[in-house]
Amino acid sequence: MWKRLFNMGGRAMNRNNKGQFSVNFFSLQLQLKTLMDGLGGEETIQFLDELSSLSESEQKIALKIFRRTIKRLTNRTERLYSERDKILKDFEENLYQDIVTSMIEASNTDNVRKFKVLNGGKFKSTTKPLDLSKARKRRRAGKRAV
Repeated sequence: MWKRLFNMGGRAMNRNNKGQFSVNFFSLQLQLKTLMDGLGGEETIQFLDELSSLSESEQKIALKIFRRTIKRLTNRTERLYSERDKILKDFEENLYQDIVTSMIEASNTDNVRKFKVLNGGKFKSTTKPLDLSKARKRRRAGKRAV
């Protein structure tokens, strides 16, 4: 099924094509593959193939039953998870906690220089701007310009 979805006219797409259409089409193929992998992959494509073989009235009935079944599954307090699902969920939770902890620590650090927005958007300096022509004349005269 995947091969049929990602082939053009029965031929596999040549990834060496650098034309605008080829690049965009390849990108679209990757996006579709990613989408389908996240939604059941091959099984979802088979489901959609079988659904497309029904009449419009039959599709509406089948989809209504399917949606009702999905709602019942998602509303249950106990859910079915594979070991892989649990590992991924734990990884996401740990990563999120690490990011939050790092952000809190970074915001509580007093010894880190912080940027400030100056009033009026202009820097008020007590020193005069450097005049390059005067500095050059002083250097030639043997005086140091500061």
